[in-house]
Amino acid sequence: MAVNVTVRFFAVAREWMGTASVELSIPDGSTTEAVWDLLVQREPKFSTWRDRLRLAVNNDYVSAPVALRTGDEVAVIPPVSGG
Repeated sequence: MAVNVTVRFFAVAREWMGTASVELSIPDGSTTEAVWDLLVQREPKFSTWRDRLRLAVNNDYVSAPVALRTGDEVAVIPPVSGG
């Protein structure tokens, strides 16, 4: 069985992917790490930014792998700065 999630991209991540979002189908029981691995396969630049990009699941930042369910939204968010 597969889990279908939406991945949304912001700022530089959006530029790399050439789109604001993609729909991914990942194996049941997968975590945010599976999403990350797929993104690196599609765009290798993600691998060099691993320590700078943040992931959020359903609007909550995550720092450890999180199990995903169908309908979840994963956001890829670059560093934010401002004044």
